[in-house]
Amino acid sequence: MRPSKKINMTAFQLKLFLWVILVGMLLFGSPSFAQLNSNNLTLFTEKDGLPSTQINKIIVDQFGYIWVGTINGLARFDGYSFKRFYEDPNNAGSIKGLNVWSLFEDSKGRIWVGTSPGKLNAYDPATQLFREYPFVDLFEYDVNVEKGIWQIAEDKNGRIYFGVGTWGQEISDALLYLDEEEEKIKRFETAEDIIVKNIWGMTSDQEGVIWINSFSGFFKINQGNKIEEVIPKNVSNMPDLNNEIGTGMISDREGYLWIISNFGRLFKLNVENAEYEIFSPIGILEENFWNSLTKDADGNLWMATNYGPFLYSPAQNSVVYFKEDLSDKFGFRGDAVNTLAVDQFGGVWAGTRVMGLLRYEERSIFKSYTFKNEDPNSILSGWADNIVELPDGKLLVTSSGLNIIDLQNNEIESLPYNNYFPSLPRVFSISEVSPGDYYLNSTFGVYQFSYPEKTIKKISIPGIPESNWVNSFFNDSQGNQWAFTNGGIYIRKSGTGSFSRLKLDLSADDEKRLHSIVRVYESEKYGLWLPTDDRLFLYDYTTRQFRSIGHDKAKGDILGTQDINSFYEDTNGIAWVGAWQGGLNRFDVATGKIKTYTVNDGLPSMSIQSIIADEENE
Repeated sequence: MRPSKKINMTAFQLKLFLWVILVGMLLFGSPSFAQLNSNNLTLFTEKDGLPSTQINKIIVDQFGYIWVGTINGLARFDGYSFKRFYEDPNNAGSIKGLNVWSLFEDSKGRIWVGTSPGKLNAYDPATQLFREYPFVDLFEYDVNVEKGIWQIAEDKNGRIYFGVGTWGQEISDALLYLDEEEEKIKRFETAEDIIVKNIWGMTSDQEGVIWINSFSGFFKINQGNKIEEVIPKNVSNMPDLNNEIGTGMISDREGYLWIISNFGRLFKLNVENAEYEIFSPIGILEENFWNSLTKDADGNLWMATNYGPFLYSPAQNSVVYFKEDLSDKFGFRGDAVNTLAVDQFGGVWAGTRVMGLLRYEERSIFKSYTFKNEDPNSILSGWADNIVELPDGKLLVTSSGLNIIDLQNNEIESLPYNNYFPSLPRVFSISEVSPGDYYLNSTFGVYQFSYPEKTIKKISIPGIPESNWVNSFFNDSQGNQWAFTNGGIYIRKSGTGSFSRLKLDLSADDEKRLHSIVRVYESEKYGLWLPTDDRLFLYDYTTRQFRSIGHDKAKGDILGTQDINSFYEDTNGIAWVGAWQGGLNRFDVATGKIKTYTVNDGLPSMSIQSIIADEENE
């Protein structure tokens, strides 16, 4: 939001923050301060597709889209690009207004957008159209006064409230709501002794109660749609706070209400008894103007200020911020942050007054192991494509040789392939035979690596021709050992000493497709899932037959594409198949039905590289 014009306030009008200090208030102990790392910031500007670098409001919707309201219009970020929304006089379903003042997602998934001059829009994700809701005739204002919807909140019953604000004039009847039956914005009628003027902040708590911070006081609307003024105890003993106003408000998961002020103070309200605790970070930019407030999944409070974001941890009673010498990357101390939002991955989005859109994410610091010709303690050159953990905790990594990495002592021992192979091989996979013994499955056959002796020798696998190379070995739950080779599939049944080739009831083309298998997934219900780059196969333990899944329209549903990147079977036996450019596929083995999820369902990409389950919510 653009810098405000000061409104002359009387002591009565400022009573919200004249009564926030109680006689027995608890002043938080001296806070500790740390720094956020500006190296974890990513900046988006007009070059990336933003309508403007002055950002007034940000929200993250239920699908993970980032909605960005700027002084020059609305945009939506999908993780890759910005989609901009413009007013089009020839399109009744386009957004109305330009400068975005407020954004809110309701329980029905509609995105509400308050814009100037005096417009209110609701975006329906199903139709991808905007609808305008007139409201400016519901209150009185001077001709040249800039007015708009500054705040939006929804109660437990789905009623949506709107708070009106203006630049340069007090207005009464600033509280509005949506009448769902008539699909109209209406004025919220109050008792004669309650007047709600310009609304600075509005939020709902855990019980669905609406809290309102306004020019004329502090109010709440209970679940019966009744409004009342909130006045704490011992008001007469509070000092004058000299034009201090609340600029941001949010409810936490414990039910407390947090309010920040333009004087850089943080207030914690107990909604049960209206008592306050006050946190005042004296010593940190005492003249800092705090603009808005949000919270992350851990209950930490992020505060948008004129000196960048500040993070307050209630649990640790500590503040972190961007230290000046760490902010040179973006000149962060030279710009104010108007608004903040937290996404589902814990990333914090900051909308600045001049600079643009910033994303802050805690990035893990990785230690890299690379080939350096001048460093004898580096790994060998080439692709690092297989990794296993050795019995003593060291790592065995293949590149142009075997690299044994001692993470504890930061030491690397290298065994170049040219000491053991006729020329540089391709090692497809590493299979553990027993503790300390590993098969290196290569283009020159199978070699056995023994540890800790660190010996490598070529071996013959009984039953598998030496002209074949083995892509991978797999031990199933029935005691059988499988070998997947470029010349067919071999099995050593439990209790036997030699492999034998399986006769497959498949076409020659399908059998050839199985020659590229390097990954196998065992089902608790059905058998072995065998993904390839040109088909998905299932080996049925009951019928002892292979069958190709989801490729023939004449036989039923098909997968998005046949190039299988990833696979997962859930506890209900549903197979989830990730395909290259084929989206995420849900395959019900019992019914044969396949449902394909695409970017239209919220996927960021049509190529699914890996699938893992959320075990708590599966």
